[in-house]
Amino acid sequence: MVKLEFFAVDHWLAERSKSTRHNLAHTSAHPASISDLEAIPGRENCDDFLSSFRSQPLDYPADFSGLASLRSKIASLYSEDLPFGNVLTTASGSLANFIVFYALIGPGDHVIIPSPGYPQLQAVPTSLGAEISFWRANPQNEWNFEFDELEGLIKSNTKMIVINNPLNPLGTVLSEVALRKIIEIARKHSIIVFSDEIYRPIFYPSSSNKSGTPPSIISLGYENTIATSALSKSYSLAGIRIGWLASASQDIIDLCVNARAYCLIATSQLDEHVADFALDSKRAASIVQQNISQAERNKLIVQAFIDNHSDVCSWVAPIGAALGFMKFTRGGRLVDDLSLCKVLHEEEGVLLVPGTCFGKEYAGWVRIGLGMPSQRLKDGLEVVSRFISNGYSNIPLAFVG
Repeated sequence: MVKLEFFAVDHWLAERSKSTRHNLAHTSAHPASISDLEAIPGRENCDDFLSSFRSQPLDYPADFSGLASLRSKIASLYSEDLPFGNVLTTASGSLANFIVFYALIGPGDHVIIPSPGYPQLQAVPTSLGAEISFWRANPQNEWNFEFDELEGLIKSNTKMIVINNPLNPLGTVLSEVALRKIIEIARKHSIIVFSDEIYRPIFYPSSSNKSGTPPSIISLGYENTIATSALSKSYSLAGIRIGWLASASQDIIDLCVNARAYCLIATSQLDEHVADFALDSKRAASIVQQNISQAERNKLIVQAFIDNHSDVCSWVAPIGAALGFMKFTRGGRLVDDLSLCKVLHEEEGVLLVPGTCFGKEYAGWVRIGLGMPSQRLKDGLEVVSRFISNGYSNIPLAFVG
């Protein structure tokens, strides 16, 4: 029997999201409606879109790989030279990730993944029989990665280096210089580089972001790369279950087409038509800019909260993605993040994600989302502030073994 690790982040959210008053946990941008999309100027006429949407036959599509116009728009997010045939749509970003691993990884392969990182990126290749090594971000160095360490992790059977840019749960960003260094290492050993880019292109323009806006991994001239993304995190359309994978390598795409056929014939035509309308270049740029501005406003709100509670709370301020990773301490020692988050949810109605959902070594850390309306964030943090004054001293300290 295939053994999949317990998906702690997903279960934590699924069990608590409905019963919380202050949801500060989710990392998607605030959702848009069809009316919101209509209100944003674009090249496609809204009436034409609605008319075609209503008359769309609810049948299998002519092309199982996805709507050609949508795939062309997705391809243009990476390069004007990327053919739309090198883009494959899926029913979510998570499914795109699964397909990549299912197509490319098997028993005996060695995969290097970032830590901390999205748990799926570890659990799926492990379930497929791969050997896993962690490339660990250094919390003592603003969560940066060391490339000498990456070089040292390479083995004769290393098949893939996985990155997540921007990185969940940290909000850190690998710069173009860093990406080129990863490619240099991978090219030397003929290793695939897989980049989960679900939070791209949420990059903060503030002076704290010295990385700027890095390109996608598939835009840097190394064919042995693949990227995944979706509409949920950066494009305000989590309810439109459209994700995708893209690669400059036709061999990689062909393998993914075959793997995809075992779990998905085609994505929803209705979802694809909404996605096609939303990814009009003008409309998509407007959505992304709005979400970057919202996330940056919220980052400042969280920073003010941390400044007011600097004796117990700190973070490395995120420079990408609508999320951040906060450290909670008491008397200089880490608190039990699981107990903290349970009490905040059960007694105060505030939902956050414990750091231990990303690994036991991240005890004392808590993930917070930055995509929600600012007033919701302020209201939730006000509740946390009162708790720090009144109940925080009862939270046990973390066991660090």
